[in-house]
Parts: sequence; C-alpha cells; structure tokens
Amino acid sequence: IAAMPSPPGVVVLSAIALIVVLCEVLGFSSITVFPTFTRDILHSDAAGLGALGAARYVGAIVVLLFLARAGLGTSRGGRMILFAAFALGVGLTAFALSSSFALSIGLLVLVGGAMASLDTLSQTLLQRNVDDAERGSAMGIWFFAIGFGPLGLVGLGAAASVIGAPA
Repeated sequence: IAAMPSPPGVVVLSAIALIVVLCEVLGFSSITVFPTFTRDILHSDAAGLGALGAARYVGAIVVLLFLARAGLGTSRGGRMILFAAFALGVGLTAFALSSSFALSIGLLVLVGGAMASLDTLSQTLLQRNVDDAERGSAMGIWFFAIGFGPLGLVGLGAAASVIGAPA
C-alpha cells in the first residue's frame, strides 16, 4: 500500500487544508490584537475599532461580489487561493507596520477581501475535487482546518502580551 501513489485529489485536498490551517492560525487570528493596535498604535477609540472591523467586511463584500461575477474557471481556483493567501500575509504585515489610521483602514479592506476569498475558494475547491458522495467529508476537512483558528488566537494574544503590540 505504501508504494501506491496517492490519487491527485488527495494531494489537492491536503494542500487546500494546509493553506486553510496556516491562514487560520497566522492570519484570521489577527483580530485578537485589533483593540491594542487601535488604542496604542493608531491612537483611536471604540469607534476606530469598529471602523477597523467594518473595513474587513467591506473588503469581503467587494471581493465576494467580484468572485460571484467573475466565476471560477476550472484552472483559476488554485492560483487564486495562493494569491489570496499571499495578499492576506502582505496585507497583515503592512497593517502591523502602519501607524496611520487611514492606511490601516485601507489595508484591512485588502485583508478582508483576502479572507473572504480564502474561505470561498477553499470551500469551492474542496467541493470540486471530490465525488458527489464525499461532499460532506470534504466540508468536514474544511471545518477541521478552520478549527485550528483558536490556536492562533491564543498564540497571537500571548505573543502580543510578551512582546507588545508595537513590536
């Protein structure tokens, strides 16, 4: 059995699950430090925190409308999910380095769009790469992958407490 090559679908499902786990742990958990960033770095208040959160959802809505309009061709999904993961990382890194409230809002629009893309594309690609009888199992893989998110919340919160938000 060990000498048998794995079916291409298993490799695709594993890659998608890995991308989702990494983005959940390293990216989606960023919301943990938003209150500290809002207060200590962006020098704003609860209204500013609300604006930062809303910016993510504005980006998500815009990108989801774009994805619905553009559709996913049979070959574009893999490139799109990798681009979304890259955009999430770049957007969060730039947000972490920003001390401008307006720039941070713009960056979180990008981050929200990348997050919505990752969720939509990962679910879509999982469903496309399994037989009809395995659609429920495919969603189980996705839910399993997003279940790693709390590890990122705890880890990022602990790191921010030890290192400090500006660092």
